Amino acid sequence: MTLRVRRYRAADRPALEALFDEFQDELVAMDDLGRIWRPPDFGAAAAKQCLREVRGQDGEVVVAEEAGWPVGFAAGVVATLAPADDLSAPREERYGRVTELYVRPPARWRGIAR
Repeated sequence: MTLRVRRYRAADRPALEALFDEFQDELVAMDDLGRIWRPPDFGAAAAKQCLREVRGQDGEVVVAEEAGWPVGFAAGVVATLAPADDLSAPREERYGRVTELYVRPPARWRGIAR
């Protein structure tokens, strides 16, 4: 199948929410101590928070899709160091940070997250 990675569009919102729910379900399944859970509105709340963070920090959300179906997403932001951050060692003033990254299990191990 042909993989396509493109910028997030408003029409992707339901798919993004579903991907966040799937991601959280995987984390819940791995938590042997039962500390993590997924409330019914988790995907909607997580997508809202992610999009707010991206908009507020010069960021981007991208969607990976195969045959028109979303198989994953990534979000990242660009941040600027505060003057005090430069005390320990000189660095670039701006840096990027991946804030979210998820690929559905059937689509993994094919380089999609790369």
